[in-house]
Amino acid sequence: MVIATGGLLIAASGPGELTPVTITSGQVWLLGIGTTLGIAVQALVLLPLLSRAGVPLRPRWGLRDTGLREAGSLGLWVIGYVAISQVGVVVATRVANAAGREGGLGSYGFANASLLFQMPYGIIGVALLTALVPRMSRAASRHDVPGVVSDLSLGTRLSALGLLPVTALLTVLGPALGVVAFARGNTSVADAEAIGTALALGAFGLLPMAVTLLQLRVFYAMKDARTPTLIQLGMVAVRVPLLLLVPAVVGPEHVVAGLMLATSITYLAGWVLGDLALRRRLGALRTRATLLQVARVAAASLAAALLGLLVLIVTDDLFGSSTAGSLGRVAVGTVVIGAAALAGLVVARVPELRGPLAAVRARIGRG
Repeated sequence: MVIATGGLLIAASGPGELTPVTITSGQVWLLGIGTTLGIAVQALVLLPLLSRAGVPLRPRWGLRDTGLREAGSLGLWVIGYVAISQVGVVVATRVANAAGREGGLGSYGFANASLLFQMPYGIIGVALLTALVPRMSRAASRHDVPGVVSDLSLGTRLSALGLLPVTALLTVLGPALGVVAFARGNTSVADAEAIGTALALGAFGLLPMAVTLLQLRVFYAMKDARTPTLIQLGMVAVRVPLLLLVPAVVGPEHVVAGLMLATSITYLAGWVLGDLALRRRLGALRTRATLLQVARVAAASLAAALLGLLVLIVTDDLFGSSTAGSLGRVAVGTVVIGAAALAGLVVARVPELRGPLAAVRARIGRG
């Protein structure tokens, strides 16, 4: 629905450049209604699936036993969390805009790099949270601390399994991805490549971001919205000085890359703060055993990244600097890094891979 809306907007634009000055009210309405319908359709397609899964969809009248009072008290802390996080967003945007006025990418480059950075988490991390949060909530309601810790450890390991190979891909292929995604319209190939370079520089923060958000969900499962807000306050206290330091250390053309680096360092700080807070609340977290498993996935992903980088260096003459050449790099690099990462995970005997591999073998056997 949203892609169709974009196509209609292009078709309705006609000749000439589309800018905030030339865009018509009808085109604005088209964007607003089309994107909202996309969200509505995303919800509506679930309704028949809910009834098929045995979830009753009957209206409940009245406010008794709805939990609104408890949700309201938790919501105040959540509002504080959002307000605090926006401080970092505003500072990053202002720094990027200042660099843009001096010839750098500006806030649009930072926004595009951030969107590409968040996309793997939106696909993999959100799916894991959707599956794990109800389990953690049930364990927390039973005061089952070992169960909560087990789910936290499982979520961290699965996040590493899903996101570290993607981190390897983004680190090696970031510049080429930037060209493929953005080198059109008013964005030159050089600017698009700079956006991809910023993405590659901050890609290491993908797993820390996922783990930090998972840790916050543990507190929410325990009906504690205060601690996540305090953790966010600590993260912003780390992020803002780093953001302000970026333009003092690098030139305007590298500011967006510096902002991505500072943001990823902030997620690392959030991981540490969350771990300390959870230790204080739950006791032992199996941190050492979990990190050992994460290290095995990281080693396999690093080896895959190095192999992919080597292949791209050897085949560099086959690809030019055009969008088509960058698309070729992305295709070759994805195949090489993906296959190497999978092979490395199998060799490393990562436990979380045994179930999926057994399912694949069973399906092949039946075939």
